[in-house]
Amino acid sequence: MWGSVRSHAQTEIDAVANARKAQMATTPEAVRADSIADLNRKVADKRRTYSPTPSLAEGIIRAEELVTKQFFRRFTPRHANGDIPVLYAGVKWDDPKPTLDEDNVTTEDTAILASLRSYYVWLYSEKESRDAEPLLRALKQRQIPTNH
Repeated sequence: MWGSVRSHAQTEIDAVANARKAQMATTPEAVRADSIADLNRKVADKRRTYSPTPSLAEGIIRAEELVTKQFFRRFTPRHANGDIPVLYAGVKWDDPKPTLDEDNVTTEDTAILASLRSYYVWLYSEKESRDAEPLLRALKQRQIPTNH
């Protein structure tokens, strides 16, 4: 008899405790905390899709492309040597598979500079296109709209 009374009392206590928990979940503080959490989630979602204004984006790009020591530190290991002690001279830059002649190596500063100069002159000079039609067709299909 006492066992059934005890179990009945325990069920009533559990029911009252569950009702109290449900009541506490709907208190103004809990509702406010849930709404704040929802707002924080929405703000975080918007930040992920945020794109800066054009002037701000331009400033960010300019800051990333400044030629400073800090910019070049990202690409140069600390143990790297910035000098070019030896260089192949007389390389024909237009050749797709240049042959590097072991006998035509220079260590003189003026010859290295002359070879580098000829390379950069070739690099930035106008070159003939090889099979330009596929590229031109792709560019025609992806034209920039006139309203941008």
